[in-house]
Amino acid sequence: MPLKSDIEKEISLQVSEELSNCIRDFSSFPDFNVSRGNINSKAEIENKSVILNIDYPLSVNKNGRTTKYEKFDSEIPIKFGILYSSADEFIKEQLSHESICISCLVNISIKNDFYVDMSDYSNDTTIFIFRDEKNKINEKEFSLIFANKYKYEEE
Repeated sequence: MPLKSDIEKEISLQVSEELSNCIRDFSSFPDFNVSRGNINSKAEIENKSVILNIDYPLSVNKNGRTTKYEKFDSEIPIKFGILYSSADEFIKEQLSHESICISCLVNISIKNDFYVDMSDYSNDTTIFIFRDEKNKINEKEFSLIFANKYKYEEE
């Protein structure tokens, strides 16, 4: 299971690399002259949100008047931290079981208020989907998807 800090670094890198594509080189603002610096973002996974701190120096000029911006912060209301901790708890609990501990899964999902789907991927691998249906972004629920291998005895 990847460390939460590694996931935060990956989110930060992705935001830094893709933000300029999202804003489409400010083409929606043809009346403005925008000079920009390098994008540097930092993501922090909290229990009920992901915090993005973005350093993106901008100098925006229109009609000879210039305004400068440097920092942009955003909070995304998803239960990433809770789902991550729940997956970690479930995987650790699984170490003492030879097969899927359904009661463990149910107890963790009830305690942390999320839904669980699971499906077989292969004879020894199961895919788990932890879904937060209450906090949606653009009408889409946030899901944490992971797989676990099981060692089943041949009959």
